[in-house]
Amino acid sequence: MAEEKSIPAKPIATIKKMPVIKQDIKKDVEEKAAEVKKTAEAKKTAVKAAATKKAADTKKKAADKATTVKKTATAKKTEAKKAVEAKKDEVKKTTEAKKTEVKKAVETKKAEVKKAPAKKTTAAKKPAAKKAAPAKAEIKVAVNLQFADKNITYDEIVQNAKNVWQYDKGQNVDDIKSLDLYVKPEEDRVYYVINGTENGNFAL
Repeated sequence: MAEEKSIPAKPIATIKKMPVIKQDIKKDVEEKAAEVKKTAEAKKTAVKAAATKKAADTKKKAADKATTVKKTATAKKTEAKKAVEAKKDEVKKTTEAKKTEVKKAVETKKAEVKKAPAKKTTAAKKPAAKKAAPAKAEIKVAVNLQFADKNITYDEIVQNAKNVWQYDKGQNVDDIKSLDLYVKPEEDRVYYVINGTENGNFAL
């Protein structure tokens, strides 16, 4: 039998693992977080301080503006008051001057009237009153319309016209200023014209 040759075994490679330092990484992370937090707080503080300062500046500006407006209003009020007082003094002086002038004029007029001689007054003769002419007696006239066994007076015709105006037309008798009557016995009608515009007719 042939002799078997032994094959030498291959060497197995070993990999060395690097040690991981977990504590150092954790420390770096914590320091970074603390730094970020500190920066954020610093920014927040700066923003708050800026806002506070801006609010204070705005408040101060508003106060200064209000003070300026108040001073301006007070100054204008003072000027207006002075102008009113000056106007009052001017009016007072003018009024006093006019009173003095009027007083002098009245005194001058009185002096002139006192110096002027009194005029004699003579009673004016009144014209003799004319005697009134005696009034003539009025003639009483009565108008009667007779036809077809009827006898109608003038007053009855006028009254009938007034009745038509008042009751048929619904008007006031006192509103009648003029009344024209046209009597037509052949038609048994009386035609009327009131105040020159309203017209109509009624039976005798």
